[in-house]
Amino acid sequence: NEDKTTKPEPSEESFKKPESEKKSEEAEVEKEEEIAKIVADVVPVDYGAYNPGTKVTHGIFGKGEVKDSKPKGDNYRLEIEFEDGSVRKLLSTFVDIFDEAVEATKEATEAVVVEAETTEPIEAKPVVAEAAALDTDVVYRRPKKKEKEAILDLSKPEVQDAEMVDDDD
Repeated sequence: NEDKTTKPEPSEESFKKPESEKKSEEAEVEKEEEIAKIVADVVPVDYGAYNPGTKVTHGIFGKGEVKDSKPKGDNYRLEIEFEDGSVRKLLSTFVDIFDEAVEATKEATEAVVVEAETTEPIEAKPVVAEAAALDTDVVYRRPKKKEKEAILDLSKPEVQDAEMVDDDD
């Protein structure tokens, strides 16, 4: 009772792509890379204020140099190499552009402060401020009541018959 309709077992070769398909895929990849190079040469890259080589500072990592910059929403995604040799990817909101002129001014100011601290202190005289005390009772007191106004009782007949007189005439 042997079944003559049994199929032969597939070999490893049957699972591999034919050589002609492999070559066409490689050619497509090469073509895409070539197109990407041409487009990169023609289309200007938007680095914003963070061109490669721009010096930046970070509150924790210190000074660094921008290696790459790509737009990311309103900001830029930066690849920065810091002085300690680490390379980190950060958003531009977390770094400040390093301005050597500003840094030189800061260092000069610090030098003046250090020099001022090393000189003899000046004797300061205490300053006494004179101010009038605010009477808070006046501020929070209830307003004074006005003089009692005459209340007319309109239910009485003599008031109903009275004529209205204008004081301004």
